[in-house]
Amino acid sequence: MSTQFDICMIVHNDLIHDGRVLKEATSLTQQGWKVAVLGISLGDEIYPEHEEFNGFTIYRVTPKLFRNLFPGRLGLLLPLIPMLPAMSIQLRKIKARMYHAHDFPALLQIRMTWLSRPAFIYDSHELFFDRPLPDLPRPIEWLIKSMKLLEKPFAKRAEALITVNDSIAEILSNKLSISR
Repeated sequence: MSTQFDICMIVHNDLIHDGRVLKEATSLTQQGWKVAVLGISLGDEIYPEHEEFNGFTIYRVTPKLFRNLFPGRLGLLLPLIPMLPAMSIQLRKIKARMYHAHDFPALLQIRMTWLSRPAFIYDSHELFFDRPLPDLPRPIEWLIKSMKLLEKPFAKRAEALITVNDSIAEILSNKLSISR
């Protein structure tokens, strides 16, 4: 993987049904940028670890440990535990001028991967910590909610924060103490 990319997007899904990220990567590619997208394959299907799609490159990390052990959200979250180091290893292999974290899990991934600061953008598709978390045992729900404390200092290190609409932009600006 010696290719130098302009942009590396990070997303914590398999990209198959993530139209927003796929459209953005396609659009950037059409504008002449060299784009890589790194995702995680967590569902029942196992997708290729490397593929070309619409002119950009997709890399996926697929968990082996804890895969399909439990139903529901718990079954999707447990494989993430051993996957975070695997994602960091793969992310370090993708050399890019700018990294693009899609939502808080990808922001966390960037900060876990690099102690020194690469250039990155935080793209908050939603108010991540305001979502309901059904089907999770209390300790895991508590752990996820406690990570909310990390969003502000991590987001402040981003070159920019983008989001889907003005109302979310206003809320994030206030919550994270960043300028609009």
